[in-house]
Order: sequence, then C-alpha cells, then structure tokens
Amino acid sequence: NGRLGKEFVLPERSQMVIEWRTINKRIPSDGSMQEALAIMPQVRAWTKHDEIASIEYYMPFETWQENGDAPKWDPRNRDTADHSLPYVLARNIISGESYLDAFSLDKLPFRDPVVKELIDKITVVPVMEWGGHGTARIVIRKKSGEEKSWDTFDGIRDPGHAGQWPPMSDDDLTNKFKRVCAYRHVDDAQRDKALALWW
Repeated sequence: NGRLGKEFVLPERSQMVIEWRTINKRIPSDGSMQEALAIMPQVRAWTKHDEIASIEYYMPFETWQENGDAPKWDPRNRDTADHSLPYVLARNIISGESYLDAFSLDKLPFRDPVVKELIDKITVVPVMEWGGHGTARIVIRKKSGEEKSWDTFDGIRDPGHAGQWPPMSDDDLTNKFKRVCAYRHVDDAQRDKALALWW
C-alpha cells in the first residue's frame, strides 16, 4: 500500500556476525562452471572434440536455470555466451580454455560450425536433489564406444560453500590482472601503478 512499514532501531552492539565470502574466478565465465572447467585438462587428455559422440552434463536445478536455459544453446552476444554452459564447455574442449577472446562474435556457435556441432552433442540434465555452486558430473561417450565420467568435488552432490580448486593466491590474482591488462592493451606503467596501489 506504499507505506514503509513498522519502524525499528538496530542495537548498538549486535552479536550477529555476517560472513562475506567471495570467489575469485580463474576463468572468465559463470562462477558455477569454474569447478567443471578445472577438469578440462583431464577431458582433453582423454579425448579430442571430433572423437566425441555425446556429452551428458548433470548439474543442480538452480544452476541449470541460469546456465542451461534456452538462450544459452545459441548465444548471440558475450553476456549470454559467458553464462552458457553448453558454449563454455564446448569451447574449452575444443580450444583448451575460454579466455576473453572466446566470447567474440566470430567464435560463437552461430558463426563457428565446429563449436555448434559439439554443442549439439551436449545434453544438460538438471538434478533436483543436488545443490552447491559448481556441483557437476560430466559423462562423455566417444564414437568408438568408450565412456568416461568426471565429478566435481569428488562426487559430493551438495558441497555447500566448498572452496575453489584451489583458492587463488595473491600471485594468481596478480598474473590474472596482468593478463587482462595485456589483452586490453593497458600500458605496463599504468598496470604497475594500479598493482602498487592494491598490493
């Protein structure tokens, strides 16, 4: 009805503790994909993209809603592509990573038939009973009939606030920043000045 509601006063000293947790993403894509993308070197050591017959990707329903819904199967811009589980998964299997340039229009499935072909072999399965940020099981079948699966969090289906693989160190963050600066053509002197202010 437009009223602000009942007035209240916060206590001067509260016993309430607020925990603030953040995850620094190693890979420029949605946070819930980070754990699965850490597995990609193992996947690429086992198979090449053109040997794959099918991929099943199991994930919690909540993350499926964000990363596996209809627009994510044919992303037309960076904002959709970097939250597209089918695209990011296919791009990583094909290229080995999905850095910032992976989201340029010429790399998206509507312009790259190789990535589109692999996306068409992916089935994303939401699992209502699973929880957690990054929980996943990837099952890949080769054209030869071989099959292999990988699980994030060693198969724990509701890891809660489980850590990243492993958490990024100060050196990791510095190197990530330097790589972004190089990619964006930031002058080294400007980059170093920013780093000096932060660390």
